[in-house]
Amino acid sequence: MDVATAPAAGTRRLLQGIGRLADDTTPGQRWTAALAVGLAVLLLAFGLPHGVRTIVEPATRAATPVGAAAPPAGVPAEAPAGVAAGIPAASRRGPVAPAAASGAAPAGDAAAPATPVPAGVVVLAFGDPDDETGDRAVATHFFALQGADAEIVEVDDADPAAACAAVAGAALVVAGGPMPGPVRDCATRAGARTLAFDDDLAPAAGPASSTRRGVARSLLDTADVLGDELSAPVVLVADERYQPAVEGTRAEAAERGLALDEIVYLPDDGDPSPTTSLDLARARPGTVLFATSTDRQAELATRLSLLSPGTAHVVLDAADSLLDGSYPPTMDGALAVTTLQHPWHEGDAAARQACTSSWSSAHEGAEPLDGEALLRVLLWCQHAELAARLVAADLEIPADLLVPSPITSPIGVVDGALGPTARAVATWSLECGCWSATRPFEAPS
Repeated sequence: MDVATAPAAGTRRLLQGIGRLADDTTPGQRWTAALAVGLAVLLLAFGLPHGVRTIVEPATRAATPVGAAAPPAGVPAEAPAGVAAGIPAASRRGPVAPAAASGAAPAGDAAAPATPVPAGVVVLAFGDPDDETGDRAVATHFFALQGADAEIVEVDDADPAAACAAVAGAALVVAGGPMPGPVRDCATRAGARTLAFDDDLAPAAGPASSTRRGVARSLLDTADVLGDELSAPVVLVADERYQPAVEGTRAEAAERGLALDEIVYLPDDGDPSPTTSLDLARARPGTVLFATSTDRQAELATRLSLLSPGTAHVVLDAADSLLDGSYPPTMDGALAVTTLQHPWHEGDAAARQACTSSWSSAHEGAEPLDGEALLRVLLWCQHAELAARLVAADLEIPADLLVPSPITSPIGVVDGALGPTARAVATWSLECGCWSATRPFEAPS
């Protein structure tokens, strides 16, 4: 055979073989084959679809509950009997096959039986699904170790419609950080409870629980503790996204002794306009309250130090306030009435150690945890235990619930939802470049 015609002859034989195969199949079989080929082409071209759901089943051993003593390095954490008992049979549905999970019992232990998926418990994972310390990886680890089934759904917070579809029918929706407002609204309108690290909730948020106080409650805390100590006029500088929380709380704050003489809302995106500092200076504020990021606080405080020297600063529980220790010299003496303890306060060291040891023992050789990765591990460690407790109680919050937290003061019942229960006054000091408690953590009277 001529070498030049060999490829053509081979192609003809292949096509003839395909033709004979097609003649030997039914129309339904040919359609099924064509559909399979089409799907394979789409997967190769575009990859897996967004909104991928991952079922996480309990590992054969539960994690050390938050606040318990940490195990030695390299030894998987194990919960005492009766703690974080997982999902009761009445709230489960549909058996699924056992799956390997981070922190599962070593080989030789009794294999865990197939366990059903809880009805309507959805865990939201944002960001890169391949990030080794991202939401998906960390949530999978801690929900498995807590003995709690979970349906992890990867969502894009820039696509509210898809995120709303992801939580449809959920009874409990959990996030490891802030939950986007539209997603939270979808869940609560459908009657679901939400559990997140939200800073934009109204004081009476119904079924929405946040493991941080947030702007509204922080404003009321500031009124209660510092209201009669702040120099007037008092001006609040806040990101636009906090406007509903601020306006819904402003009158009550005034009744408690903190009247806001002026409010300046900053666009959520971009840098503050240079005229913002001028507008603030014209108000001749005695005190400026910040409900914005530390970067914006630093920029505005530096400008105000030139335009309106002597202005006092108070930081509300918003964005990365107190979670980020980067402040300029002009913030020296700034105050905060806060429930946050990580990273500036020793807080419950045993709770933090239990969380970090659980993660590190299952990820030997990984980079040491710090910054956002450390906060994410602490949050998912806490939220996995709280979710397991909620579901075990049929989503009712026990009135006497009080759980040590690796991030804040202990979590208990606040305004009918979960939240930190004690607050302190912290002061930023230029001398140490740190926050320190100038009034100890105490429960509101």
